[in-house]
Amino acid sequence: MMGILLSRSHGVRPSAAHFLPEALNGIYRKDGTQPAAPPSENRHPLPQPAWSHFLAQPGLEALFADFVRRAGLTRDHLTLGEANGLPVERAAPWIAEPNGLLSFLLHFELWHIDRPTAQGGTTLDTVAFSESCVRWWQTARALGTRPALYLENHDLPRVVSRWADDRDPDATRRAAKAFAAAQLLQPAVPILYQGQELGLPNARLTHWAQIHDRAAEPTIAALGAKGETDSTILAALSRTGRDAVRTPYPWDATQPFGGFSPAPPWTPLPPEHLPLAWQQQYEDPHSTLHWYRHLIHRRRQRNQGVTP
Repeated sequence: MMGILLSRSHGVRPSAAHFLPEALNGIYRKDGTQPAAPPSENRHPLPQPAWSHFLAQPGLEALFADFVRRAGLTRDHLTLGEANGLPVERAAPWIAEPNGLLSFLLHFELWHIDRPTAQGGTTLDTVAFSESCVRWWQTARALGTRPALYLENHDLPRVVSRWADDRDPDATRRAAKAFAAAQLLQPAVPILYQGQELGLPNARLTHWAQIHDRAAEPTIAALGAKGETDSTILAALSRTGRDAVRTPYPWDATQPFGGFSPAPPWTPLPPEHLPLAWQQQYEDPHSTLHWYRHLIHRRRQRNQGVTP
């Protein structure tokens, strides 16, 4: 469970703080004992079955309620929380007005709606996407609030790479605009990941210096054990690895390092992102950036996402 805290105080510019109770599910084992920290040299050569330990466990509500009390959070704060493994049927204690623990939940259903293609890639299961959005909207509305909707984050592939063909710049731009409409025209609170408003695709990882994520090690080991080449492994990580989406923001293609920093960033800025930089898109009225600005303006006109 991870959250972002924003002040709702009237007349005051919202201040932001980041709290990370994401380890609440793993603080105690089911037998009540604390798990031992793994040794630093424990670099698992193959994937380990641990996903279930990151899902919402019984008793999480009580533990988080204590956190909310100790942190002094009230309904005058706007809070977002990740809800990994939390079904919509258990949303009420978390978001129901007026006593919910959080303002909005970021559910994980959209992690699991990919449909494989004949070419070996993935595309969006539009029926599953629609059903999930409707289910969460109906539940949130009955609880006096709205659902939160995100399509990208620091753990997921970029939508234009995950659910579209990012090899064609024109197709990538059209897909980015379509996904923007699918997200921003819904009666939900939209959560954007940096660069989504530019329509950035996954970075093309071509050398090992671009790999920083420890979570990539099992994939590297598994593919290496099959005798796959370095280029094949890096191509696989470009499609699904987190390093492919955790890249610097391209502000201006005419500036060193894309305007992100005067010094070389720790993670290189992908050269294929430079034509999509913020400044260049700002100067193009037909860009993905301006399409996002148009949709946000429409939401404000209609007062969408403010009241249930």
